[in-house]
Amino acid sequence: MDKPAFNSPPRGMTVPTWDGTRWEAAWVFDDGTTLPMRIADIGPMRYWAVEPASPDDLFFPFLDFMWPRVGAVPQAARALTAIEESLQRLAISIAKIDFFFERGEGQDVDFVETELEYIAAICRSVFDELHKVFLAIWEDTELLDPEAQRRKKARHPKETFAGVALDGDTPRDPAAIEHLWAIPPKIAKFYSDSARFFVPLRRWRNGFLHFGESRPSVLRLERGFAVWIDRMPFASMKIWKPHHMHATNIASLRPLMAHLVNSTTLACGEFAKAIRSTLRVGDEPGQSRNLYVRCRHSNALIRTLNVLDDASPWWRD
Repeated sequence: MDKPAFNSPPRGMTVPTWDGTRWEAAWVFDDGTTLPMRIADIGPMRYWAVEPASPDDLFFPFLDFMWPRVGAVPQAARALTAIEESLQRLAISIAKIDFFFERGEGQDVDFVETELEYIAAICRSVFDELHKVFLAIWEDTELLDPEAQRRKKARHPKETFAGVALDGDTPRDPAAIEHLWAIPPKIAKFYSDSARFFVPLRRWRNGFLHFGESRPSVLRLERGFAVWIDRMPFASMKIWKPHHMHATNIASLRPLMAHLVNSTTLACGEFAKAIRSTLRVGDEPGQSRNLYVRCRHSNALIRTLNVLDDASPWWRD
C-alpha cells in the first residue's frame, strides 16, 4: 500500500525530551519559529528519552510506534491522545480502589463497583479510538490493487469499531471485513480477533449503563476485594487461577482488573502490528529514543498487571 501524505507541523509545546540529566522542550509558534523552554519537571504526559526519567514511568509500545508516524494527522492525534488519557484514567481508577481498601469501611464496596463500571467503560472506549486512528490512516491510503482501491472508494468503513468488527453481536469473519471494505487481511483479522474480547465487554458495559442491569457485586474480605465468579457477568470468564480463589465461587477482584486492562493494551499492540505489516504510515523516526508516559498512579497499574505474572492478587496476605 502506498504511504499517505502526512504533514501539518505541531503548534504549541513540543513533547519534552529527557536527556538523562535535564528536560528539553520548545514552544512552536504559528509561523514555525520556536522558543526553547526550561522545565524543572513534568506532570502526567508523554515524553521522549533513551531511558525513563523515573522507574515508575510507563513504556507503551503502541504509542511509541504510532505517535511519530501519524501524530501530525489531527484526527489520529486526537484519538491517540484519548488512548493516552485512558491509560491515565485506568491507573487512577485502580489507585482509587486500592485507596478504598486501605481507608474505607463497609460501604466502600459501592464505590468499588462504580469504579469497576468505569474501568469497563474506559476499556470499551479505547476500541473506538483505535478505529478512529485507522480511519485517519485509511482516508489517505492508496491501494496498489485497482480493484481493491475501487471497493475502498465505493464503501467507507462504518464510523465505530463495532460497525466494522461485528454483524449484530457476532464477530465478523476477517474475509467478510476484507470483502466489505477492501480492508487488508491482517487488519481485518485484528478487527475480528479483537471482537471476541470486545463483545462481552460491550454487553457488560451496555447492560449496566443503558438497560439498568444490576452492578456486579463486590465483596470486602480481610484480604481485599473479591467477586462472585459464578454470577454474571463473570460466570463465562475463565481468568481465575487456584491461588486467586478465596472460596469455591469467590475470587480476588484484581485478576479481573488485570484482565480488562491487559486485554485492552494487547489489542492496541495487535493493531500497531497489523498497521506496521500492511501500510506504510509516515516516516520512520530518525531517532533512537523511546516514548514514555508519566503517570501519577503507575504503581497501582503495575501492581495489578503483575497479577498476570503470578504476583499475589490480594491487597493483604
